[in-house]
Amino acid sequence: KPIESLIGVDKIRDGGQVFVDGEVTRALRHAASDPDTLHVIVFDEFDHAPAEIQSDFHGLVEGRDYTLPSGEVLPNHGNIRFVLIQQPDQGVLHG
Repeated sequence: KPIESLIGVDKIRDGGQVFVDGEVTRALRHAASDPDTLHVIVFDEFDHAPAEIQSDFHGLVEGRDYTLPSGEVLPNHGNIRFVLIQQPDQGVLHG
């Protein structure tokens, strides 16, 4: 599922449940460990993402912390920027 590759997913390992980060949660953790550096995440064709993904990322894009399903909070330290790219309507030139 697309949301799992971005946010992460619970998996069973060694008889226990563990959370495996997705691309965005990994980036949030990296940004938190390096607060003096600006980090950029680019979402290409964000307008084609499922509503579940768009909804999940709305707060992040606005600069809020992200709470995982487990209750763990990944803080947004203000050093991460999101670039959301959408495809223009076909047949219409923008510029």
